[in-house]
Formats: sequence, structure tokens, C-alpha cells
Amino acid sequence: MLTSIIIDDDVNSCSLVSEMIQTYFPEICILAQSHTFYNGIKEIHKHHPDLIFLDMELPDAKGYEIFDMTFNYSFKIIIITAHTSYAYLAINHSPTAYITKPLSVSHFVNAIHKALPQLEYPSRAADGSLPMAIHASGKIVIKTTESIFIIPKDKIIRCESCRNYTTIYQEGGKGILASQTLKDFEYMLPYPQFLRVHQSHLVNTNFIKRIDKMDCSLYLNDGTQVPVAHRKKEQLMDYVRSINL
Repeated sequence: MLTSIIIDDDVNSCSLVSEMIQTYFPEICILAQSHTFYNGIKEIHKHHPDLIFLDMELPDAKGYEIFDMTFNYSFKIIIITAHTSYAYLAINHSPTAYITKPLSVSHFVNAIHKALPQLEYPSRAADGSLPMAIHASGKIVIKTTESIFIIPKDKIIRCESCRNYTTIYQEGGKGILASQTLKDFEYMLPYPQFLRVHQSHLVNTNFIKRIDKMDCSLYLNDGTQVPVAHRKKEQLMDYVRSINL
């Protein structure tokens, strides 16, 4: 099991981070929470965690100072802050990920997905089962009423919701009717490779062939047409603009 510490003076932020870890990454154990910098340093020396969730603006010091005071440790750091002015300074110290508040579940999950491959996992849990690290393996578990499928994320073209079920369309295969909601898959599939472009549609951006600006829809490589909600259009265009960066 991986271990972690949360260092943030915002009690609500600590609670939210803790809740998301317990919900989406139960293989990560939270050993301590600290609301000040120097108490956080004490907790690090005491527990030697694998992962630290660090706020940049703390009452007794700046979060980035931790890089100078804990250089003998091999933990990974995910910075979580409302102060974007620290972005350049923080990134200069090469944290594993940098997330701004208010916290987005998709951004948070994606940041941990980025950290997991850099951390050592036990090969199996104590009960002999495979750990939740399958999230970082490039595969995803899909549950139906009759079966459990394990398929590569990169093979998923799109996901379409139908009430409390979701149909998963994969490259070279038939659709799988999963007994999970579209929101479940939005959390499990990495952003921004997978974008929620509509209330009923989550698409793999690697399969986008054309964007029709007139009728506000996507055409995918498998020939399907997917509508884009008006409120999701700007997010989609942000992705398009990022391609050439």
C-alpha cells in the first residue's frame, strides 16, 4: 500500500482531498494531515510517505521550501494551490503534478495517475488480489451484469450513457453495456485524452477525425457522429489549440 500526507491550511481542502483519495484510490493510505509547514515537515520525518499533497501558501512558510528541507527523501509531490502565481517557481522544482483550486475531480485523478507509475507498487495485496494500480497500467475494468472485462484504455473510442448504464465502444470490437455510469468512466479515464463533450458522451480525443463547427458535433474515425454541448464547446477548442503547443 502507498502512503501519503496532506499539507494544507485549508481544512475543507484537506477533507476534499482525503475524500477523493478514499473514493478513487483506496490503495493510498493517508498517514497524516498538517495545516502548517513545519508540522508537515515533522510528519514527513516521522512517516517517510510515498506521496505528499502540498499547498503552496501556508501560514508559517511557502510550500516550495519543502524541496530544500527534505532533499534526502524520495517521495513525490502533487502541488494543490489556489495561488497560480507560484506556478513557475513550483514547476522549477519539478513536482509530479500541479493542480489549481477549486479542485476538479478529473484533474485530481489525472494527477495521481501521473504519479503512480513513478512509485513502487507491491505486486499483490495481502489477500493475494491485484492492487488498484491497474489504473496506471493503461487498462480499465468494465463490469457488466454477466462479465468483467479488462481492456486497454487506448482502444476505447467513446462512451455513451443510457440512464445508469454506459455503452463502451472500442476499436475493432463490439459495444459493451457496462453497469457503471458515464461519470464513473469520466473519473477513471485520463483527462484530457478523454473529454466529456456532452451529457451523454465521453470521447477519446485520439479518435476525433473532424469537428463540424456548424452543427457543433464531432466525427470520429469509426464513422460515428457525436454531439457537442454548447457549454462544452470551449473546453473542446482549448484541447484543439493545445495540440500544436
